[in-house]
Amino acid sequence: MECWTCSEPAAAACRFCGRGTCRQHASVLPFVLTAWTGDGVQVHSLVVEDAIHCGGCRPHPAPVRLDLVLQEHDG
Repeated sequence: MECWTCSEPAAAACRFCGRGTCRQHASVLPFVLTAWTGDGVQVHSLVVEDAIHCGGCRPHPAPVRLDLVLQEHDG
């Protein structure tokens, strides 16, 4: 795999988009692994503080609402 920015050999993959990144272009950002409600009101999360970031993608700075329609399956 090559670095998305400079085409040198990649040292890691971006946790956010999967692009390869070399040590020179790699940076770190916090990454939320999971979130859950503890008591129905307060939200808890498990965060990795130094997840690899390629510097090219732009993770959204705020939560995004997902309007999902769940369907029941017979079976």
